[in-house]
Amino acid sequence: MGPGRKNTDAFGTALITPIKRNGAAAQVSSEPPLPHDGSGALPEELQRPNVIRHGTTRLRLAQNSPPDAAQNVGSSVRFRRARSLLVPFPPCLAIVTQIVHITDVDQRPMTDAGIAVDLRGGVLSIGNFDGVHLGHQHLLKQTRRLADQLSGPAIACLFHPHPIKILRPQSVPVRLTTIERRAELMQPLGIDYLLVCQTTAELLSLTAETFFQRLILQNLKVAGLVEGANFCFGKARAGDTDLLRQLSLQNQLECQIVPLQTSGDQTISSSKIRNWIEAGDIESPIQLADYRHVISGRVVIGDQRGGSIGFPTANLGDIDVLIPPAGVYAGSASIGEKRYAAAIHLGPSPTFQSGQQGKVEVHVIGYSGDLYGSQLQVELRSKLRDVISFADQQALIDQLNQDVSAAKQLWLSEQKPQ
Repeated sequence: MGPGRKNTDAFGTALITPIKRNGAAAQVSSEPPLPHDGSGALPEELQRPNVIRHGTTRLRLAQNSPPDAAQNVGSSVRFRRARSLLVPFPPCLAIVTQIVHITDVDQRPMTDAGIAVDLRGGVLSIGNFDGVHLGHQHLLKQTRRLADQLSGPAIACLFHPHPIKILRPQSVPVRLTTIERRAELMQPLGIDYLLVCQTTAELLSLTAETFFQRLILQNLKVAGLVEGANFCFGKARAGDTDLLRQLSLQNQLECQIVPLQTSGDQTISSSKIRNWIEAGDIESPIQLADYRHVISGRVVIGDQRGGSIGFPTANLGDIDVLIPPAGVYAGSASIGEKRYAAAIHLGPSPTFQSGQQGKVEVHVIGYSGDLYGSQLQVELRSKLRDVISFADQQALIDQLNQDVSAAKQLWLSEQKPQ
């Protein structure tokens, strides 16, 4: 069976046949090969820094590399020449962190399309990674470095829903980031896979030793582990980094424990970022996360009052991340591949006695079109003012003009010169 061909296992699960490279299994894409003219040069559109795929993960390719000497980042994958074709990696323009899932510790990782993914020989870091803050980033960069040394994929692993939702549902924190957003933030860190394990009561009842044996050894068959100094695992969080080192040594796995990262005199944490945002401070978190808070949701039908006064808004529903307190904020919105300046209203509209806490309305500056039903990602940059009640509609319109002007000016001031 040739590279990239699919077959099925005894359970009828679609598999992608790996190619062996220096003892490591390199996952081969089943996508069509790149066209090649046989001259030994890359096609014109690829004459710039590019990427190839390691499995479904994209890897950067050095500029003007010949097709049979392609370089990779963090693996031992190499192109193979066949019938004047570059196979089997398609052109791509960015590293992609692939999200894969398991529903229990014994199930092999699967893509959303139901294709099994072979993560053997990888380097694993387990955590919640909510917010992917600077502490997480330091940990994941080290995961990438060790994966490079061991010639395997770099894997981040989280549990969904948050274990607290099962153990103490009344105490579960609101998420800072969706799983998709976490994968997006992991891309520039070189993480190949974000493994999402379904949290169940059975999973949480496993002892630390059983958890290590079933997930890390038998299922994932990793070559190395990278964890923070406060890492705990197993029932009642009984397993600590000392036990992790001991089990790794017994099973000949590389194990690295990374010190907790600090900013000034405080430990970098998701809780600190969450506290800031809950208090309405959306600018301080960038000190610990190196990016701005993002809200995403599906555009739903609202009061449709904004359009009647010259300020149409997209109302977001199905929001599953932390929403800051009520107020008017300056920010930006992503529509397709383009970003627009935006004025965002969070919370009720007291002038019209409508809305409620948690309502999100987005006026996308300079955009006209139908967004209903689409997903909209909104980045919050600065709070402009609190929500107030206006004496009449004209007073509201005057203030909205000021809000839009302020949001636009902030956006323009932050754009890099072309």
